[in-house]
Amino acid sequence: MTTTNSLLRLLFESEVRLIYARKDGTKGRYALTASPENVFPKTIGFTKEFFKKPTNRGRALAYISVGQVRGEFNKPEESPYKHPKAQRPRITFSVWRYDANSRVFGFADVGFAFGDAPSQIQTSNDLVVLVRPNNTKYTFEGFKDLSIIWNKETRFLKVEGSLAYTFYGHDFQFSPTDFKNSLRFVQDFVGVSLFDAHVLKFEAGTVLKIHFKPEAFLMAHQKIKGMKTKPFDHGKYFENQVLRFKIYDANRRIQQTLSKSCRNDLQTNFGYEPNANYIKIENHYKKPEIHFKQRPLLVTDLFKPDFQNQLKNDLLTTYQSTMKSTYTLPTTKKELSVSALYLLRLKQVENQFGLNVEEGLLALLKAIPEDVLTHGDRKHRRAKIREDLKRTQSNGTHKSPYDVSELLKENLGL
Repeated sequence: MTTTNSLLRLLFESEVRLIYARKDGTKGRYALTASPENVFPKTIGFTKEFFKKPTNRGRALAYISVGQVRGEFNKPEESPYKHPKAQRPRITFSVWRYDANSRVFGFADVGFAFGDAPSQIQTSNDLVVLVRPNNTKYTFEGFKDLSIIWNKETRFLKVEGSLAYTFYGHDFQFSPTDFKNSLRFVQDFVGVSLFDAHVLKFEAGTVLKIHFKPEAFLMAHQKIKGMKTKPFDHGKYFENQVLRFKIYDANRRIQQTLSKSCRNDLQTNFGYEPNANYIKIENHYKKPEIHFKQRPLLVTDLFKPDFQNQLKNDLLTTYQSTMKSTYTLPTTKKELSVSALYLLRLKQVENQFGLNVEEGLLALLKAIPEDVLTHGDRKHRRAKIREDLKRTQSNGTHKSPYDVSELLKENLGL
């Protein structure tokens, strides 16, 4: 950039441009999206509202502090600001207000740690200028709004929203052709080719019609090794650092979010049955370049036949890796006493938490003092526990009655 103010006049031969974008779901965490290597950390914290004001000396005597930047280097990262004597090498500096140029948020002197004490910060002679992005924002008003942010100078493009919901009003069915047509419409409007853009995250999944209640399906699917299990509204997901696998009640979502006219359209054109049971199974690729070991991953790659097959097999493999309960829900009222429900739920989660329900119950019985339960009392209760456990035996095939692997394989055409 150029300016008439000597403070901000940069020598082009020594200028380095770093582009950071705020991480979704955070207020002040920013990730590096484009820059030369070996300068600042890949992730920094930028605080504009609540931060410790600098002491009244140096630049603080002449300028107003409007923010603070902090960032810690990872072990593999290299930088001239990564001091060898610091066990936690980092940058930290205050940002000073600058009013002469509306695009300039502020400026700073790069500070870096030469030790681990809070006071061991050295100020370099390097100037940092924080520039506000010169973005153009487009909003498409459809069934749900789609927001597109485009910066011509930095070639930064961000699409926020759902193409399926914006252009079709639902995601009950959204084929690769529908996806491609939506992208073409957007790129023609914005005037930017989207097919050679880098893919930072995306999701792929399908809807299945099942013959049992979604609640039973969700309860039977318990965990995936190496992933955290988290419930959400009428569903659950399994997550690690690069992938989130979601299963949820699709029909309930349709009933809650879609208008009656849209539901009628689904019935007419897509065979949707309002009273049927539907589940949605999705892979959300949080870091697709790492997951697929392909860098860069471009939008055009998503449409290649080999990649489409890879997505289908990946969805099936992820689903099949889910630990599932082999217990079937009782079908008669006689079997559904409150105590039977307690015991059945314990047996369903037995493998999930590494339990042995029978051993645990008998150990609990044995721990009760003899002046509370006599030998005869214990014997009677031991027999009753074993009798009740016998009624809650699994189907004996080691396969869950709620396993939809074959249905999913057929749906994906595998």
